[in-house]
Amino acid sequence: MENQCSQIMMFRSKLKSKLDPMRYEHSLSVSFTCLNLAMCHGYDMDRAELAGLMHDCGKRYPDEVILKKCNKHGIELSESELETLPVIHAKYGAWLAEKSIILWTGRFWMPSAATPQAGLR
Repeated sequence: MENQCSQIMMFRSKLKSKLDPMRYEHSLSVSFTCLNLAMCHGYDMDRAELAGLMHDCGKRYPDEVILKKCNKHGIELSESELETLPVIHAKYGAWLAEKSIILWTGRFWMPSAATPQAGLR
């Protein structure tokens, strides 16, 4: 459990250095909300907190830059996503979160995978 806490703290620190202060505070608040919801509903709290922290990691760039990054990394976008660029941060963010987790930890880290309540449903 202590190792998971230290990794969550490491994710917080990394995000704080990469996001603007308001976006970081928003992500931190969402992570606390996710943590509380997970606690109330029997979901894995560490995974919920991580999901909340990382949910907006793709919003650090303007839409046009995100579009270029999606094209560069082969992230497929639907016609409706291309028509409404403000939504593509979610798809890019999912890709970025997975890559960041691997980069920051050296593996795809998902906390508490062995617990009975593991996984977000």
